[in-house]
Amino acid sequence: MEKAGRDELQIVDLQAAFVDAINDMAERARLEVLEAMPAYLDKPTPYTLRGIGVRKAKSGAQRPEAEVDVLPQQARYLQYQILGGVRTAGDYATTRLDLSVAAAGTP
Repeated sequence: MEKAGRDELQIVDLQAAFVDAINDMAERARLEVLEAMPAYLDKPTPYTLRGIGVRKAKSGAQRPEAEVDVLPQQARYLQYQILGGVRTAGDYATTRLDLSVAAAGTP
């Protein structure tokens, strides 16, 4: 069997290209989520926007995969917008007595 020439692709090269493509696709998906967030959330803060992350595919993995996710701190208060439901007193981002709601005319 002949050794592969310089112009021939090696399995390792293909695997690296595959991992790069997966990570590129995940980053593009993250950017799409960020672009869509203002349509679903009223004025999302920079902190909320920084909460969308990517777990990149690792080279050498048996089944390389990447994941776009919401970081844990942001997920705690975004769960109601993502999954639905009703906040009640004592839930994250509420007071122990009730929801925190600004009165008319307050900043």
